[in-house]
Amino acid sequence: MASTESLPNESTTQHLPEPRHKNITIDDITYLIEVEGLTITQTAHRLHCDKSNITRHLQRNNIVPGYLQKYNQNKAKAYSHLQERILKSVSTDDIKKASLSQKVVAAGILADKERTELGLVTEIVGHADMLKVNQATKDEIAKIRKQLGVDDDG
Repeated sequence: MASTESLPNESTTQHLPEPRHKNITIDDITYLIEVEGLTITQTAHRLHCDKSNITRHLQRNNIVPGYLQKYNQNKAKAYSHLQERILKSVSTDDIKKASLSQKVVAAGILADKERTELGLVTEIVGHADMLKVNQATKDEIAKIRKQLGVDDDG
């Protein structure tokens, strides 16, 4: 029975080398499925192999089609989980073994992250610099208004 799925657009997959049955990589497969949005059948057609070969590669690598989209939607949660695991794994001995520069850098990064989490400023911008930017913006607006013939009064 013929598939009704549309075939992949060859122009969108030009970066891939001409596939050989034995040299199909999981990177090629995941690129076509996750980035190009192809189905397993379309990917098999593009790589000139059987659909079961694609499925076998995915299973061997514990990859479920659509994982990249789900990962991207939950990236913040994944990072938060890893952050917690990493911080919990740091022992007092680890801190003692760190060099002075490593300790100072870590303390600075943690202080910055703490301020971010608390909604406090993490960057100090000079008042004079802000005044210059503000004046430059006003001048640019006035120039555009003049070009458009718009009155400054309203």
